[in-house]
Amino acid sequence: PEVPYNYLHNSSEYLGRLNYLYDLQISKSQARSISHSATLGRVLFYDTRLSENRTISCASCHKQERAFADGEARSLGVRGEATKRNSPSVANTLFNYSDRVFWDLRAESIEHQLRLTIENEIEMGLPIPTLIDRLGQEPIYEILFQKAYGSAEITATRITGSIQDFLGAIVSVHSPFDQVTPFNPRPDFQTFSFEQNLGKRLYVDHCGSCHGMNSPTPGSEFANIGLDMEYEDSGMGNQLGADYEGSFKVPSLRNIELTAPYMHDGRFATLEEVIDFYSEDIQNHPNLDQRLKHPVTGAPKQFDFTDAEKTALVAFLETMTDPTILEDVRFGPVFK
Repeated sequence: PEVPYNYLHNSSEYLGRLNYLYDLQISKSQARSISHSATLGRVLFYDTRLSENRTISCASCHKQERAFADGEARSLGVRGEATKRNSPSVANTLFNYSDRVFWDLRAESIEHQLRLTIENEIEMGLPIPTLIDRLGQEPIYEILFQKAYGSAEITATRITGSIQDFLGAIVSVHSPFDQVTPFNPRPDFQTFSFEQNLGKRLYVDHCGSCHGMNSPTPGSEFANIGLDMEYEDSGMGNQLGADYEGSFKVPSLRNIELTAPYMHDGRFATLEEVIDFYSEDIQNHPNLDQRLKHPVTGAPKQFDFTDAEKTALVAFLETMTDPTILEDVRFGPVFK
């Protein structure tokens, strides 16, 4: 649009909910600049010209209707080959307290992650210099880069920086969980049902030490959660060696109801399956996170949830669902 959408979260409602975590004060000129950059980033996010054969965009694996996850165990890349891992949601990257991303944390920033994804031969398969040349042939990008950066020059930094600005705007703050922030872990919430409050207590006692008491920010960067005794995919172990085998990034649980299937390989189709795993099937891997071990015996700490507790935990996790990002026009498709 001639006047860009506002891609900054500077409303009193937003600040009222989240300024206890972040200082988001910004000048009006900075706001206009970032909104123009995010507008460019939105177009790039939905443009299949970012892939070698013009069939795959970022949005192909990060769908708005799935809270910017995929819905598949593993996404299909530029030539129809399955990617190595499940595509997690790219919403709420603003709250990535550590700059490192990917399931194995190998990327040093969102911009680094974008470059690796675009150039990955399975995922998008397009060298960045080729992408720059390709975008330079499109009149729409001359306009968009001019508005975002004051000149029509196309560079790798500008491409990835604009997509990062767009992703940074996709934030969930309208879930039932958000109505009671800042999060107090112990008292029951008056707006929650008995079942949701039971689930909250179970979450605090069993899940919050890794996923954070104050979602959306996970309380731990990575963990081996005992999915397997022998890992087909070693995760961080691929880069860092045997001591990190089976360790993967701990994801945010915001919109978790919408982002199935779960885990790095999409092995669990439902939240119920995930909870069953923690309840009775944590494996005694040598790298199992200490928080998942019995403090005396060192054996895996199976949580042994009852059926009622499992249902309650799901009910609490569903309070983190924010349906507004599924329909927000600022984040929706660009090309008809």
